[in-house]
Amino acid sequence: HVGMVTARAVGVWLGATILGLVGSLKISFLLKSFGERTSIAIMALGLALVLAGLFEEVGLAMIIGAYVMGLSLSKADISHVIREKLSPIYALLVPVFFCTMGMQIDLTALASPAVVIFGIVYAVVAMAAKVLGCGLPAMLTQFNLRGAARIGFGMAPRCEVALIIAGVALAMHLLSPEILAAVIIMVMVNTLIAPLVVVLLFRSPARGTRKPVVDDKTRTSAKFEFPSMEVAEFFVQKLVTVFEDDGFFVHRLSRQEGLYQLRKDYTVIDFHQSAAELTFSCDHKTVPLVNAAMFETVAELEQAFCELRKPLDSQSIRTRLLEAGPLGPHTLRLKGYLTPRLIQPSLEGSTKAEVIDELLELLAESGLLHDVETARQAVWQREESMSTGLQYGVAIPHGKTDAVDRLVCAIGLKKQGVDFNAMDGQPSEIIILTLSPKTKPAPHVQFMSTVSQILTRSGRQRILQCKTRRQLYKAFTSPVLQQPEDAISAE
Repeated sequence: HVGMVTARAVGVWLGATILGLVGSLKISFLLKSFGERTSIAIMALGLALVLAGLFEEVGLAMIIGAYVMGLSLSKADISHVIREKLSPIYALLVPVFFCTMGMQIDLTALASPAVVIFGIVYAVVAMAAKVLGCGLPAMLTQFNLRGAARIGFGMAPRCEVALIIAGVALAMHLLSPEILAAVIIMVMVNTLIAPLVVVLLFRSPARGTRKPVVDDKTRTSAKFEFPSMEVAEFFVQKLVTVFEDDGFFVHRLSRQEGLYQLRKDYTVIDFHQSAAELTFSCDHKTVPLVNAAMFETVAELEQAFCELRKPLDSQSIRTRLLEAGPLGPHTLRLKGYLTPRLIQPSLEGSTKAEVIDELLELLAESGLLHDVETARQAVWQREESMSTGLQYGVAIPHGKTDAVDRLVCAIGLKKQGVDFNAMDGQPSEIIILTLSPKTKPAPHVQFMSTVSQILTRSGRQRILQCKTRRQLYKAFTSPVLQQPEDAISAE
């Protein structure tokens, strides 16, 4: 009977897996016919549930059917789409599963010496099964003993299937509370011990294969350089649109590292943006496709640049920055970004450069800058493109630089005013310097919006009357709520 069950289990699983992998492209094509990405992910989940039900009908565990569907779609171009769109369901149900399993544990059973001893023995056997069961096959595929051990111990913490089986057995009254407690001990031991061993195994620079790994000769790389990092980022945004319009699924693997992957059917293209350089990694046969996409993107950007050469009414946009409404629920709490130490009620500098240096010095003294010179260059780069002197005596010099880890700001008053080349020709009395990191998200736009809502006519009058750091700090962090007519009245 056990032999028949085993043969049926292996036969059905193997047959379904082969069919799934062979038909992966057709399944992917079917799912893509639904068009919208969320619909694709939901239908993929539906197929997994249907296959899980079919496996249950033939006497196998539902998890095997769901696993087969996941394996079938793992190489499809929509795999990242499915994972991204279903991540909220994953984030919700996984904690529910572990919480439900934890609620079924009899804590008194964990205090039993017999249960603890059996649990530890079970953990040792389970870890050995993972290490040997995954490591020995790895040694048949050119991995050496070190590489096989890395794979084996790397698989050891994966104990969720054991918990699922224990949960099913408990629901069918086939498992005692003592055995469940032993299973929990096994899971805890494997989850805590295996990662430590993996870290030790990877500390050695020695390779895990018998022979040096030969680079894939079917893949090549292509590099493109741009005048600046900003131009490269702008180009990447347009390039992504070009590939998406061509039917590719674009996946941003890492915002901080600038890693992207493009997939369509069996075509896979990786590209990496590092500062002002863009590097593609793809099959030799795909290089013409990359070149064509780059040419199309350049052509579209050239057209956009031609349009940008036409006069742009930046004056009206800058004017409207201070025409804000009352403070609302979406404004930032400036207490998280401002302290009295970052405020100078009486700036000593008499020029734009001297004032900016004073405010940068405040940030440096507070330990918020890694490199003052890099920060200064970022601010002046922004000033050269367009002056940050607004109107009504307000200037907001700013820049993006990795000299800061988060959004930072410093505020200063110059009652005599400083020439910031403001749009209304008046000297700037209120100077707010802000810096944001280049490679990390920061609420720069929200900060600018919040400041603009504080700097209404009455707000500016209140700020200019302040004489101490504490008074200025209170004026910015606890502003008097303005009436809409005060904020948008004719200034």
